Amino acid sequence: MKFIIKLVAGLLGLVLTALLVVIAAVALFVDPNDYRDDIASAVQKQTGRELAIEGELSLGLMPCCAISLGETRLSNPPGFEQASFARVESARLGVQVFPLLTRQELLLDELELVGLQVDLLRLEDGRANWEFASDDSAEPATDSDDSATDSETGLSGLSISGIRIADARLSLRDIPAGTDIRIENLDLLTGTLEPGEPFEFDGSLRFIDGASGTEADLVLAADATLDDDNARIELRDVDGSISGSGEQTGSFELELTTAAAVVDLSDAVQADASDVGLGLE
Repeated sequence: MKFIIKLVAGLLGLVLTALLVVIAAVALFVDPNDYRDDIASAVQKQTGRELAIEGELSLGLMPCCAISLGETRLSNPPGFEQASFARVESARLGVQVFPLLTRQELLLDELELVGLQVDLLRLEDGRANWEFASDDSAEPATDSDDSATDSETGLSGLSISGIRIADARLSLRDIPAGTDIRIENLDLLTGTLEPGEPFEFDGSLRFIDGASGTEADLVLAADATLDDDNARIELRDVDGSISGSGEQTGSFELELTTAAAVVDLSDAVQADASDVGLGLE
């Protein structure tokens, strides 16, 4: 599960970067659809994959600058039967221009993703479609690039008004390991996200484990804080429920409440045991 969380975070970052590139590239009275080939070429260079923007690109200037993408697909590498690795029905991101120009603060409006679908697959020979190889023409990153600070980039702050994900679907099939996991009907809504600052989130999903025959529905709400290194998520006032059934477990229903928990994306998952409630029916 940690792997999926980190991968989804990376994909969100890729979508965010692509949308920011489009916003920066287009200006007033410019049709953003003229930049389809440039965007696809940049993604090809960075990932080695083909990006197909099948829907319309649109630019909104009021009340701020925003870019919207229609249906978009990212291809699988050669040798995989399924053509697409990831797709999204629509995406939208806005940037508040005044703080960027006057205070060099990057304040983003809500990132919206509708119909996101990601299919992860490891073949019998060990090849995995989540392993990306950049184009040979791309220059490798240097240590100095990794150590760039906010002052070097000219940006003193980064804030996003929130993330809304609607009707997302994730799947993970690892043929050598016999893993077959699907996450369906994923909905997520967050408050404003800033490094080191707490934000609210509310989400739900359906979990299906094809190997064990387990299916479960999860609903979860909490206050969360992401540390500056994006390696730990601290959760507080967690309130949620899990219900489902499995061949080995039978039907089950859990009510989950906990005062605090920590999700360590780089190592392990641990929970603060203080004021934890667990109900089982």
